[in-house]
Amino acid sequence: MEKQLLRFASNLQETIEKTFENEPTGICYLTGHCMTEILNTMGYNTKKVTGKLALKYKNIDKYAVYGNLKGYNVGDYHTWCEVYSDGKIFIVDASLKYNKKGLKDYFKIKLSDKIPSTLVTDETNTYYWKYIQDDNLETKSLSFLHKISHSIIQRIISNTLEKSNPI
Repeated sequence: MEKQLLRFASNLQETIEKTFENEPTGICYLTGHCMTEILNTMGYNTKKVTGKLALKYKNIDKYAVYGNLKGYNVGDYHTWCEVYSDGKIFIVDASLKYNKKGLKDYFKIKLSDKIPSTLVTDETNTYYWKYIQDDNLETKSLSFLHKISHSIIQRIISNTLEKSNPI
């Protein structure tokens, strides 16, 4: 199942990169929403989650954080998708590729090589990442999502579904 979820998340990244002229940064609100919609359409039991995220720096014991956590604050929140299957909760985060790029380009932060560009895991809290749901941050995520036209969001979802479910 994890390999399948990883393929769907990679397809979403590819679709997003074809949709926007430049490779985006800081678009967790979009990837979290789209991934949730895509997987729901495919019959998975999912939920879009917004909260806090800490990501481990490369070679030093320090974290870049989204939300109010200990570490170097680089953003107000983070949004991802959760999938419920076989009694487990899997985090599917297709935005890490863009987080890594943004942290490097804008903050000169290099993250640990153990943090992938696309994460599918049932571990919410490891040495390398920490995902913490905080429903109070959902309005911030939605405020950015509503700035993108509904037609673009629908095109991203439908193009990813076509790629993920070839006829």
